[in-house]
Amino acid sequence: MFGLKRVYDNHLYFQRCKLCNNLFLAKTANIPTYCGENCKREAVRLNKQRFDEKAKMLDYERQHKNSYMYWYNKVKKLQNESSGADKRTKVETAFEVFKAKNVERKTAVKDGRMPEKKYIDWLYKQQGEIER
Repeated sequence: MFGLKRVYDNHLYFQRCKLCNNLFLAKTANIPTYCGENCKREAVRLNKQRFDEKAKMLDYERQHKNSYMYWYNKVKKLQNESSGADKRTKVETAFEVFKAKNVERKTAVKDGRMPEKKYIDWLYKQQGEIER
């Protein structure tokens, strides 16, 4: 009993690791955590792997990433060049508008309110918008 009281007085709590299910002492009582750095790294790797597998299957996710990176790279290129501030701000505001519209349309595709083909076509058209 004395040992448990001392553990709880030091604000340590028994928990099971979310990944390997081993028993360990944690600093939080109610938040599920990992027992060590190895489990944390492995959990991050597994989560990334799950996300990548899921994203590979979805054409609109892949096209979204490509379009976003296209816009992002154009904006960064203009920031690094010594081109006019007017053109740079114009492209940056267009990028912000693209991001806002993209969130709405991507959500509509996820919810089934918009067909994937229409969304992908819109993304292709938006890549031409930055050239104006």
